[in-house]
Amino acid sequence: MNLVKTKAIVIRSIPYGESDLVVIFFSPAEGIIRGMAKGARKSRKRFQGSLEPFATVMLGAAIKESGALARVDAADLVNARLGIREDLKKYGAGSVMLELVSIFEVAGAHSGDAFSLLETALDVLEMSSSPLSLLAAFFPGYLRLSGFAIPLSSCGRCGADLAITGAMYAGGFSICCPGCAPFCAACPPEAGLQVADLPAAISRGTVAFLRKAEAIGAEAIGRLKLGGKDEKDALDFLGRFAASAAGKRLKTLDIASEF
Repeated sequence: MNLVKTKAIVIRSIPYGESDLVVIFFSPAEGIIRGMAKGARKSRKRFQGSLEPFATVMLGAAIKESGALARVDAADLVNARLGIREDLKKYGAGSVMLELVSIFEVAGAHSGDAFSLLETALDVLEMSSSPLSLLAAFFPGYLRLSGFAIPLSSCGRCGADLAITGAMYAGGFSICCPGCAPFCAACPPEAGLQVADLPAAISRGTVAFLRKAEAIGAEAIGRLKLGGKDEKDALDFLGRFAASAAGKRLKTLDIASEF
């Protein structure tokens, strides 16, 4: 059993039995930690407001080598981020970020970078006036850290610069220029979508935005902005790409896109 004390972000809390919570955390050194907080639903003093999604806490836990649930001994609140939980648009965008982190777990050498990206994005989200643009900016960097970098530099068939031509996406891991799109349409569609829904168009401006979002530091992603249509198109494409990588569609993305 490994006793750890680490900064962590609460991803999700799930009621268990009459008084306990199963809590999923993301930490810079350990990556995803799944733990049991005994009596958390009955004791307001022990975990007061610290096990809610988006919160940053100082986590004290006993991690078992067997892979069983860790024992959550303490979760001292550092930042509750009430501004996210009190705004529907921000809550929706933040929920997609948390789901992305829970599906694409980043461990080892990149977990610290992934944690910094998520923590910064949530801090910016709390004050943001463009939560969906921020969400679109978060996607490329996080997917890269998880090993699923988006191939937006050139057409997967002819090599054309997609920032000049724009892009079309027909599922899988290949992104084509509009001229090659008919040949790329045979790519297998991602989970939950029909071939009739494809391909998805990605404008030149959106390609440039996503490239920049992947390359810049976490502290700068809040400065990137997309227009309304490009914002929706970017999230549609990013959701489809993530679904291809994960084998399932992000449940929270459709809801967030409606706000």
